[in-house]
Amino acid sequence: MRSSQQVVKDADITYRQLDYWTRTGCVHARGDDAPGSGFWRVYDDDEYRVITLIARLTKAGVSLDVAATAARDAFVDEDSGTFETSIGRGLTVAGAIR
Repeated sequence: MRSSQQVVKDADITYRQLDYWTRTGCVHARGDDAPGSGFWRVYDDDEYRVITLIARLTKAGVSLDVAATAARDAFVDEDSGTFETSIGRGLTVAGAIR
């Protein structure tokens, strides 16, 4: 499990991005259903992987909704540390996972 602070730092995104992605349902945090404000969100390893892929795809110009779907559907090879996913219209993106 990773805290929001760890995710923001490791994925090279802002807290505002992470918060928006979480509030809109692009990513899911544990503790997200806690009432009120001031609670800690944590993200498991699978969700962290989705976050890093969304970050990479959006930085490359892919829209958030397409990036979120592609990140969830990505094939990830843990042994080689690579991923491959389709972003629609016959386009495939592949690369190394951070």
